[in-house]
Amino acid sequence: MGELKLYPFPPAYLSFRKQVATGQQNYDIGLFGASYTLKCVSDGQTLRRSSDGAIKVGKADIEGDKTMVITKQTLSSLPCIHEGTHCVIYRQERTRYGKPVVIKLLKQVYSAPRDIDRFVNEYRLTKDLFIPGIRSACDSVTIDGRPALILEYVEGVTLREKFVEERGSLAEALAVSISISRALDDIHYHKIIHKNLSSTNILVDLRRQAATIIDFAAASKLTHANEHRQSACMLEGSPSYISPEQTGRINRSVDHRTDMYSMGVVLYEILTGRLPFVTADASELIHCHIARNPKPACDVNPEIPRVVSDIVMKLMAKSPEDRYRSAYGLKADLEQCLHQLMDTGTIRYFELGHEDVSDHFEIPEKLYGREREIEQLLAAFDRAGRGGRELFLVRGYAGVGKTSLVHQICKPVAEKHGYFIEGKFDQFQRNVPYFGWIQAFTALVRHLLMESEPRLAEWKQDILKEVGNNGRVLTDVIPKLELVIGAQPAVPELSPTGAQYRFNSVFQEFIKAVANSEHPLVLLAQMSVGPLPTNGFEDLMCHT
Repeated sequence: MGELKLYPFPPAYLSFRKQVATGQQNYDIGLFGASYTLKCVSDGQTLRRSSDGAIKVGKADIEGDKTMVITKQTLSSLPCIHEGTHCVIYRQERTRYGKPVVIKLLKQVYSAPRDIDRFVNEYRLTKDLFIPGIRSACDSVTIDGRPALILEYVEGVTLREKFVEERGSLAEALAVSISISRALDDIHYHKIIHKNLSSTNILVDLRRQAATIIDFAAASKLTHANEHRQSACMLEGSPSYISPEQTGRINRSVDHRTDMYSMGVVLYEILTGRLPFVTADASELIHCHIARNPKPACDVNPEIPRVVSDIVMKLMAKSPEDRYRSAYGLKADLEQCLHQLMDTGTIRYFELGHEDVSDHFEIPEKLYGREREIEQLLAAFDRAGRGGRELFLVRGYAGVGKTSLVHQICKPVAEKHGYFIEGKFDQFQRNVPYFGWIQAFTALVRHLLMESEPRLAEWKQDILKEVGNNGRVLTDVIPKLELVIGAQPAVPELSPTGAQYRFNSVFQEFIKAVANSEHPLVLLAQMSVGPLPTNGFEDLMCHT
């Protein structure tokens, strides 16, 4: 057995690579998911073996491995069935798995870490997920320095191709929806949420009236110990299908009910032939998911029975508590609709959710006993939204719910196209000037960068109109702002007192540019117990 030696390799090789010397030959080992790729340095031969247990690298181990080799030359002979922005998918008929598979390969050798993480995530979640209606991963490999997944091949076309581009019947739509609900119920039973359901991520085979959910790159496995709030600056999923809580703009955790909302959008699309919200601006689309109710499906397509339309509207409720609690309850209502349609040709109205019982322990996120304080906060925000300025102080011991109280206005802020930002002015950052302000307004800049190009150009014009040639004062402390307003010319050197005055003045003008009646701004300044921080908080608060 040769000695194991570690060497640094370029990022194209995913996480890390190792070089192992075994006698006269060296082997290059690349880690991806839960498997290893072994490449003989001398002759270029590539082999794989499982990483279960200890790694034993030797000539006998390598020669005994019968793993199929996939090379760049192999891919060139395979049909390409899909090419996206980040990956390309090939189909292979004859494989060692005894069935056809698809090879999902990242397009770029030097791919973004997030794209690699999504590949690893899909493999980790689906490699042991043997559920009807779910496409599972068979293997993970590295091809020509790029990560690739070996996935089950699923016969069929996308839901969009069948029901949006071609238009299927109501009976077909109900049958397929039942199949999707059954698969979704099984996913949720395994504590997995998909977070990217769409009409292009569901394949349908009408001969079997079966649907298969694919693309688990954005999925996650959640329990109450790790339920999370989605970051507004890091959207996951397709913007046309994401739930209000998945936008990160409201004060709600993301759980399995986010899939129920996306399922409602999918049903709306296949029943009406269009999405519930259509807009070219991503920010406006997010606002629609949070604040606007779509036109009922039965009003868009009069052939849709009222009860089916109400099922869709229940799925697309803004509050998770108002949606179906389980995919099983949805499946039961859809089955009743289909049975009535097949037996009588019509669907009579019935009470929805009769069998909707969740097997998840759900802790309500509603804040109780603070109605008066919430009303005061909302009234202050309403006055600020009309062009005023408000300062609201919330005092209390640690853990009594001060932050939770203020977060109650996140949804009203989003409904009015506003921005909610927060900065922490604590005792551990007292030596960093304006730390809390920088933290808060860096988050605001991330929000602005999510806007469309035309809207981003408007923000640039509005900000530069207010700050003039002093934009460098802002970009020196908020570097990401340069992505919005561009590189700024240097400003003259001033005395410490003059520089302080100039900074306060320019920052006030910057706030005027980004906070107005069309886009109200709410800043939560979290201060620690003790005297007011000395890192610029009081200077700006007194003059803003």
